[in-house]
Amino acid sequence: MPMPAAASAQLPFGVQDRIFEAAERKRRIEKTLERVFEACGYREVITPTFENYDVFARGMDAGALSRVYRFFDPDGRLLALRADATSAVARLAAGKLAGRRLPIRVRYAANIFRREPPHAGKFAEFTQAGVECLGGRGIGAEVEVLTLAARACRALGLARFQINLGHVGFAPPSPCQGRYGAMRCRRATDGAAWTMA
Repeated sequence: MPMPAAASAQLPFGVQDRIFEAAERKRRIEKTLERVFEACGYREVITPTFENYDVFARGMDAGALSRVYRFFDPDGRLLALRADATSAVARLAAGKLAGRRLPIRVRYAANIFRREPPHAGKFAEFTQAGVECLGGRGIGAEVEVLTLAARACRALGLARFQINLGHVGFAPPSPCQGRYGAMRCRRATDGAAWTMA
C-alpha cells in the first residue's frame, strides 16, 4: 500500500493515533480497570458511539453541551457523538434496565467526543471509564463507589491520588464532573484525573 501524501496524513486537531507501546498502555489501563470493576460486581455495558442529541441535552450543563459534535441523519434527526458516558448510561437505565432489581451495578469504558478550543490543551477524543451504582441508596452505595475509586487508583499503580467530591446541591457541576454517582478516570495532559459526584 503506498504511503499517503503528507497533507492527507494530518489528523484533525484534538485527536491522536496511538501506536505500539502507547496503544498497549491504553489497553493495559482499560483491562486493569475492567478487572477491578468486575471483581466488585460491576457488569459491562456498551452504548452507541452516537445517539439522539436530546440524550445529552438532558444530562449535561450548557458549557459542556456547547462542545458536543452534532449532525443530522438523512431523515433530519439531530444526533450527537457520545459526549458523556453517564448520560448514555442514564438513557440505558431508563429503558432496557428499567424494572430490574436494584441496585444495578454497571461499568463502561468508552471514547468520548467533545469540541475543544485549540488553546485548551485538551483532546477532542478521550476515553472515559467508570461505574454507576444505579438505584443504590444511602451511605453504603456512596462508600462502595468511593472505595472502588481508591482501589482502581491503586491497581493502576498510582501511589498518590486525590478523589474530589461534589454534589449538585452545593454548586452547579463542572463539565468534567459526573452525575448519578458516577466515577470516572480520564487521562489529562498532566496525568490521571478522577472526578466523582
